Amino acid sequence: MISAASGGAPDFTHMSRSQMMGAASGLYQSGKISLEQMGKLEMMGPLGKVGPNGQFQAFTDEERASLDSQPVDYVDQTKQVINAIEQRGDATNPLSGYQDWQQILLTLQEV
Repeated sequence: MISAASGGAPDFTHMSRSQMMGAASGLYQSGKISLEQMGKLEMMGPLGKVGPNGQFQAFTDEERASLDSQPVDYVDQTKQVINAIEQRGDATNPLSGYQDWQQILLTLQEV
């Protein structure tokens, strides 16, 4: 992964969640994305797992650390979110976040 600190553009197709936290903050601080869009990027991915009785279970600290260090293709993940919104027929629903996700995708592809 090329980092902005080393003078190159970040590779949003191969970035860990930990790296995305810093990259999203940088995109927000530079005015390329909104605060809400930054939050969407930072929260992308699994938040927990299904427990033995079907209830939500938060990841343990070890599980979270492991997941946070694995590379993710944020461009592809963003496309999947957009496609899911479109398949639900919610692209014109202002509450769906569709416009935000489209802007996020454009930003990730342009940086």
